[in-house]
Amino acid sequence: MLLSGEDLYYESEGFPSLRLRAEYDPFNQEREFWHYGTATMRGAGYGRNFANEEVRLRGRGNSTWWFGRDKRPLRLRFSPPRYMLGSCNPHRDWILLANHFDRSLMRNHVAFYLGGLLEGLDFTPMSRFVHLYVNNVYMGVYQLTDERNLGPGRTEIHLDSDPTLSEFMLEMDGRVRYIPENEGLTWVRTNSGPLDIRFPSGDYHTLEHAAYVRAFINRVGSAISGGNFEEIARLIDIPSFVDFFLVQELIKNPDVGWSSVFMTLRGTGEGRRVFMGPLWDFDIAIGNYHDQAHGRWAMEGKYGYSPYGLTAATRNSWFRDLMHVPEFAEITANRWKEIRDSQIAQTLRNIEYLAVTYEMEFNRNFQRHDIMGIYLWQDPAHIIEIETFMGHVEFLLSWLERRIVWLDGYFSQFAN
Repeated sequence: MLLSGEDLYYESEGFPSLRLRAEYDPFNQEREFWHYGTATMRGAGYGRNFANEEVRLRGRGNSTWWFGRDKRPLRLRFSPPRYMLGSCNPHRDWILLANHFDRSLMRNHVAFYLGGLLEGLDFTPMSRFVHLYVNNVYMGVYQLTDERNLGPGRTEIHLDSDPTLSEFMLEMDGRVRYIPENEGLTWVRTNSGPLDIRFPSGDYHTLEHAAYVRAFINRVGSAISGGNFEEIARLIDIPSFVDFFLVQELIKNPDVGWSSVFMTLRGTGEGRRVFMGPLWDFDIAIGNYHDQAHGRWAMEGKYGYSPYGLTAATRNSWFRDLMHVPEFAEITANRWKEIRDSQIAQTLRNIEYLAVTYEMEFNRNFQRHDIMGIYLWQDPAHIIEIETFMGHVEFLLSWLERRIVWLDGYFSQFAN
């Protein structure tokens, strides 16, 4: 059901509205097509509102773009750069996540909120919910977040024409294999899987950069599979690997061995290491993916996809091998004990607070998108059976609570 801005537009404290006026309907163009419009933010609080600022916009995403046609994600580009909802730095590019396959609307927020509390991760995207209107038509609740690009307060790396001096932003992404003509240039095949070279790009990026990345990552993969902790610690940043792994394993992200696994290669000489992050793309985590709702993943009753068992430590070869290195496993288990009743507990409290405080706001999304009880994409049966937004939030919290208890037992074998 389409809801016009005139019918539903109002300002709610703590839950802003972002209004886009676009030259073309951005949801019915080619995903990569940039076009012009204006943006207005209201209800964001003193100093955070703005009106009729010029913006370029286009579609973005993969599965949500192709299979979630009723609610697609967008990318916004401002000129000049601007602050958004209390961000620490102004930037040109911002993302509106649709979360259409996540009826709690919270799964990406869980990862981003927790990641932002973990000091081992240099940068985690911000997470703020907004009501989105496009050409005065209400489109639902979207999640406003950072783009995964370079700049102050985001990923900060030095780019150089010399690959031995340049730093890199990389993504483990299985989809790049479908573009074989770019192998060895924009992506490389390594002993740990295909890697997309996000930065350097353009004039800074050469065949020599790609060859350097391939050789270095192969060296990292060999060290990890070899299990010598001293050699591993000379090539990877242990704190970022530990915190990244714990977020992925806590929420059982099924994509952790496939795509959206970001990392940076930073430093020079003997100080050069791989750092994990930023976190990205968790809408089918936390029990929301049907391929894991059967067989050894099943649990009792209607819940299907289990909060028990391992995912990051089985689906991602680096984490699988690292958890067989006693020193890394012990550090990880001790870190779990450190954050379990602090950062993780705070994250669960934040989910409950947002859901209870803004239940009416979140429910407006489902007035616009009547998707309860309907199969969308990769939905397990137990998710389809839940008929209310609060029911989905309760499932998410219950699932995480069970997961935490299971991980207590798993990590107890490694902790000192």
